[in-house]
Order: sequence, then C-alpha cells, then structure tokens
Amino acid sequence: MRGLVYVGSEDASLYALNAKSGAKIWSYTTGDNVFSSPAIWDGVVYVGSGDYSVYALKALTGTEIWNYTTGSSVESSPAVSNGTVYVGSVDDSVYALNAVTGAIIYLGLHDR
Repeated sequence: MRGLVYVGSEDASLYALNAKSGAKIWSYTTGDNVFSSPAIWDGVVYVGSGDYSVYALKALTGTEIWNYTTGSSVESSPAVSNGTVYVGSVDDSVYALNAVTGAIIYLGLHDR
C-alpha cells in the first residue's frame, strides 16, 4: 500500500513499516523464517514462510485473510497475476492459488 514497506525477517515475522520514518505499523508472526519477498495485489500482501505456508494478509492491518500449507518451506517470492498467486516451494512444486480465497487452482510437480 502507498507509504508502506513490507519486509520479512528471520524472526518468523512480516513487518509493515512506514516508508518515510521506518516506524513499525504492524507485524505478523508466522511459524518460521520469512525469506520470501512479499507481493502486493488489491490491498493484500502475499508472502511465503519456512513453516511451509503461503499467507494472505490485509495490507493496511496485517490481519490474516487465509493461509495455504505446501509440502515444504516457501522461500520463493510470490507473483500475482489476474487473481492468481504463483509460488514455488522447496517441495519442488509450483502452486497456483486463488488470490481471494487461497484455494488451490493448479499444482505443478517437478519430475525427478
């Protein structure tokens, strides 16, 4: 959202900071490190976590909208296009999730 910066941390949290002052606006704690860079679409922040989950949070408040559990850590940064969140997981899969509901649309598995 305008005027905010979102950053993940090794303390298992995502932070929303005031872009000018650096003051913390809100934080959201996941179950593990947040190495993923967040994506923002339509007032929602999407981020992956080492706790195997992808989170959708209200950009202004940090309130959780939904989370989706993958098969392993989510260290890649989500991409959002046409209402779909795309994210890779350390389980060698790419997930396509409905950006509004978090429902799985497509699961692309890596062939080994």
